[in-house]
Amino acid sequence: MKRVIYHLSLAILLTIGVIGGGATMKVSSPKIAPGESLRVQLVAEGENVEFPKIKSIAGFPIERKHLTSKVESRYINGDFTLENRKILEMEIFPDKNFTIPSYTVAIDGKKYKTKPRKIEVSKRASGGGSHGFSIEMKSDKRKLYVGEPAIITVDVSEPSNIPISRIEYQPPEFKDFFVKSLGGEKQFRRGEQTVHEMRYLLVPQKEGKIEIPPAKIKVGIRDINNPVDPFGIFGNTIKWYSVASSALGMDISPIPKNTDIVGRYKIESDVDRSEVDANKPVNYTLKITGEGSLEDIEDPSFNIPGVTVYSDDAQVETKIVDGKPLGSYIKKYVFISDRDFTIPPVEFREFDYKDGKSKILHSQAHSIRVKGGSVAKAPAGRVETPKRRPETSTSAEKRENIRKRNETGPTAVETPAVKENILKDDAYYKAKEYREKSAMLWWYIAGAFLCGAISALLLLKIAKSVKWGASAKKKRKNYTAQEAFKILYPHMDDDPEVEALVRDMYEHGSGKKKSDIDQEKLNRLASRYDPENGDGMVK
Repeated sequence: MKRVIYHLSLAILLTIGVIGGGATMKVSSPKIAPGESLRVQLVAEGENVEFPKIKSIAGFPIERKHLTSKVESRYINGDFTLENRKILEMEIFPDKNFTIPSYTVAIDGKKYKTKPRKIEVSKRASGGGSHGFSIEMKSDKRKLYVGEPAIITVDVSEPSNIPISRIEYQPPEFKDFFVKSLGGEKQFRRGEQTVHEMRYLLVPQKEGKIEIPPAKIKVGIRDINNPVDPFGIFGNTIKWYSVASSALGMDISPIPKNTDIVGRYKIESDVDRSEVDANKPVNYTLKITGEGSLEDIEDPSFNIPGVTVYSDDAQVETKIVDGKPLGSYIKKYVFISDRDFTIPPVEFREFDYKDGKSKILHSQAHSIRVKGGSVAKAPAGRVETPKRRPETSTSAEKRENIRKRNETGPTAVETPAVKENILKDDAYYKAKEYREKSAMLWWYIAGAFLCGAISALLLLKIAKSVKWGASAKKKRKNYTAQEAFKILYPHMDDDPEVEALVRDMYEHGSGKKKSDIDQEKLNRLASRYDPENGDGMVK
């Protein structure tokens, strides 16, 4: 009964409206709940209509604007007339009581004014247009430093007694923040509500007062009162409603210049050997762990004369333990030389956001003795550690590259506010699939008949394509020198030909040898030992 009364009242409000001259203002409801959307329509009848340019209503930004035109025919007392109607519809998400101002609409050279309209925003209106849905966004901290991590939680509450077809979730736009999803969506019960929880790790990149815009959902509800066919081919009518959270204000304080990392960490380094034969690899591991986020750290680079350095992509991870973000950064390097050398210590200038103090962290130096090589010792090297700098277009591009490096799968979040259909109702998609299959039934029958008529040709083509595909798989890829080096250097002791090629690549990379490397030999040997080409066994 309440549902019927609600729909009748909504229809009356949208139909009657407030009339001012030749222009009409209509609203979806005079009373709404916080976070619920309000639709405002300006309706005008005439040939030439000019609506005012509206960017916001009473200070609330317009989230959606749509202009439509309708032509209606009327037959009154034997006279047939056509009326042109234009409708400007706008959608906003108010969070407090306000008054829609008067607007001036020009119709066929005359100006008409609408009357102001008061709108009440109250929790008592909950259950109307929002149908009991709500969305809340909160942060574990609102005041923080540049580089200090915060955990943002978005909760979407869904009533259990509503025939939901689909929920479309639009995450907020985290501008001026590095953002990473923490584990994807989680569901749990809270009383009579089903809660969908999304958590994000945010690291501010810029100081100042920053407002995170609202998170939003668009809810599709099946109208079970509409008649449907007995077989469910046409399904139910879907009505859509929008709900938004409140915006979130963040106060970001600056950090000292030349700061590398923000948090409370320890740094370690180790090598797998301190004595090595000439031109043999030394594996070096750099590890940083502690409280904070290392998601936006930039990789240190070594510059040691007479030493060739290779490195893998860094492994960066953030876990939430007892409500605290714990960061881990691990990066591996390979050093190769024909003379003694020293791996210099890596230094980071740390800012501890808990006590507001800075200090220097550094790893230990490692002296490497090279046997059977040059008597001369490599000159002292240096480590270049990029400093944290103010946000620019260049640093924003680097931050995007770091984000891509840290992506681990589908849980990774795109900063742009793109609609994600992550909250789904399986029954809706099953019904949709059934409707699509029913509509395509005759096409399926015709297709099956056609397939049977040409099955012999298809089988012949498939046999040829399988043979071609098998031969294509055997075709070797072209490896770069760095790719081949990573694959072959662990097998230098297994094959003299591999050892000779690795030495050639090293001398070529260090500039001692000017002739080109035999690409055919490189591809053949790299393909033989590449574990991606089979079961990892040498061919």
